[in-house]
Amino acid sequence: MDPETLVRRFLGEHVLTAPELAKLGREDHLLRTGVLNSLTLTHLIVSLEEELGIRVPPSEFNPEHFQSIRTICELVDRVQRRGAQSPAAT
Repeated sequence: MDPETLVRRFLGEHVLTAPELAKLGREDHLLRTGVLNSLTLTHLIVSLEEELGIRVPPSEFNPEHFQSIRTICELVDRVQRRGAQSPAAT
């Protein structure tokens, strides 16, 4: 499953109502608007790691990387690319 679908599914199951989720755009700010807080963000990271088989390193735990669905997808892509490039992944 692609990262955007996973993020939207998570938000729909844990945070937003269906109408709120339907209105949520890729660029909408998730932290500033309170959609994500420290607890839900932690749960989202764990969910992404489990679903995608990745590990988000602590160095990536930067609010800028979790501002929107787009920035979360970029983070996942970056982590997946690094994992694919590491010698242990081959």
